Amino acid sequence: MFGFFKKGAERLLKDLEKGNFFQVFECFKELKPEEKEKFFQLLPGEEIKTVFKSFELFLKGDVAKARNYVEPLVHSKSNRTRILAKIVSAKIFESQKLYSSARKMLESAIKDVQTESERKAIEKSLSKLEEPEKKKSLFSKGLEKTRRFLSLFELKGKPVDDELFEEIEEKLILADVGVKTSTELVEKLKEIAKKRGIKTSDELMECLKEEIVETLKNCEGCLNLSSNPSVILVVGVNGTGKTTTVGKLALLLRKEGRKVLTVPADTFRAGAIEQLREHINNLNLKLIAQNYGSDPAAVAHDALLYAKSHKVDCVLIDSAGRMQTNKNLMEQIAKITKVVSPDLKIFVGDSLAGNDTVSQAREFYEHTTFDGAILTKSDADARGGAALSIVAVTKKPVICVGTGQGYDDLELFSKEAFIERVFGKSEPVAEPQPEPVAEPEIKESSSDPFEGIKTEDIEDFAELFDTPPPSSDKEAFEMAKKIRKWVADGRPK
Repeated sequence: MFGFFKKGAERLLKDLEKGNFFQVFECFKELKPEEKEKFFQLLPGEEIKTVFKSFELFLKGDVAKARNYVEPLVHSKSNRTRILAKIVSAKIFESQKLYSSARKMLESAIKDVQTESERKAIEKSLSKLEEPEKKKSLFSKGLEKTRRFLSLFELKGKPVDDELFEEIEEKLILADVGVKTSTELVEKLKEIAKKRGIKTSDELMECLKEEIVETLKNCEGCLNLSSNPSVILVVGVNGTGKTTTVGKLALLLRKEGRKVLTVPADTFRAGAIEQLREHINNLNLKLIAQNYGSDPAAVAHDALLYAKSHKVDCVLIDSAGRMQTNKNLMEQIAKITKVVSPDLKIFVGDSLAGNDTVSQAREFYEHTTFDGAILTKSDADARGGAALSIVAVTKKPVICVGTGQGYDDLELFSKEAFIERVFGKSEPVAEPQPEPVAEPEIKESSSDPFEGIKTEDIEDFAELFDTPPPSSDKEAFEMAKKIRKWVADGRPK
């Protein structure tokens, strides 16, 4: 936007030598082709050239190739190469919404820096990263809708009679708790109320809470994998987000330090192999595939042999998705199970489908006896009761919930969060907050915010305080104001 920020190759190289890494990457974007070629010629060593080559590929949108180039260099013997490679890796991770991976990469880069200015620059970039762990869980946000649907607070103060039990059953069914599960819960409540002599709805709600806690007691939200390699078979209906979940699960396992291999075992649906391959390429993971028409069980068997010979820790098999009533599908899954003996069979269901998901889970469980479930789209307008019903019907835990479209958006299921959000807890009284004072608008006295400021002062200020080029007129006016103050103060270092 502002010409004086467009530095030539020699000046950029000096910035690199001074450790102004982030400024170098920002200015690299603005280099003309001839200057970029000159910059590559001036760069010291092949490793640093490879880092900038990967950054160039990233800018062009070839993320998978960029990661292949830069990943080995984060372990380089050269301190500077390691820092640059980690910064580029962090930028790639951030673009893919892998915020925790980007954060870890920058935290690792801080350990390599040798000057205070380098450390501050990386910490500044670190502070700008989105922090999912500090944000409210999207799963919890989705469960707030469950709470609103159940509206159990509306039942407080009511007498315990047949009308109250009917209201509870109705609210459970409306929240997508299956009819069978809802009826069983209400019958248990009636028995408890009679046995304990419960007279108030408040006491009855506590009993309902106890029953739901008991139903969810085995939902620990963890993947118990001890074999090496461990085999996970993923089953479910088309359109539930099953294949995307395989990608998310692969990333989750890699974060645990496991070497993961993914296998597209749907060899009949057009595009099924390419769909999984795209996800796995984005994550820079390994995929073993065969031709369309191949026997899915044979594909899984060959992948397992490969895993054993290449010291792979975990094999993720994406099975074909069909309706739960499809006999051929169930026979196909049974054959894969017989051939590779999976350590874990996971059913993937759509939270938005409500009672349909419960029906699917029941059918799949009868034919596959899966070990746990993953519910997708839990951050959307789901009523939440499906999780309770699936556990009640199958006696198997919900392991994870999908909470968004990013590969990082897979959370381990928390029964505590489920109970808390459905029933609520004593909310602290919010203190009144002062109304935010609107920031005064920066008045643009001229079309050029830097009018009257020497170009040398602008460049020196940007270099000294590691300031990136302004991306808007507002940022430009704010920066100009800071430079004028800095000049008035005698240009302190």
